[in-house]
Amino acid sequence: MLVSCISGDSSQTNKAILILKIENRRLFLLIVDLHTFTEFAGLKVLVLDDEPELASLCSGQLAEYGFSIHSAGNGNKAVSKFIEERPEIVVVKYELPKRNGLEVVKEMLAIMPSTKILMFSSDKDALQQAEGIGVEILLLSPFPLERLIRSILALSKTRLPVARIHR
Repeated sequence: MLVSCISGDSSQTNKAILILKIENRRLFLLIVDLHTFTEFAGLKVLVLDDEPELASLCSGQLAEYGFSIHSAGNGNKAVSKFIEERPEIVVVKYELPKRNGLEVVKEMLAIMPSTKILMFSSDKDALQQAEGIGVEILLLSPFPLERLIRSILALSKTRLPVARIHR
């Protein structure tokens, strides 16, 4: 039974109080993070970035929403990890070592065309090349982490191609 939201504005809260049981005039409550009960639970996301700090930040944020997160740090490992995990969403940095993001995405989409791809780069020309190969969201670096998270959430909810470059 949902009793109350923690914050004053229920549209902004991500916590709820659940009554577990009432026994001998004692109320047992559980505070629950609602992110764990979302439609994203178990949805696989592969994060491909050679900078461990960004990959870790992104992975931590997405895990809070219930996503199952996997990562790789170079183009060769990226394809192997993709074949192993079969993610629904791939977040890929264009400037990967060993093989660039375009090469990796082309191979991934040949294997599983329904995969949703978000690519980011500081090179606008590289992102424009990615538009024509099936990348759905393109982010021009630098960008706030919140924009990346919102973009991934949008990808997880839509099946329509939404290719566009965001700054």
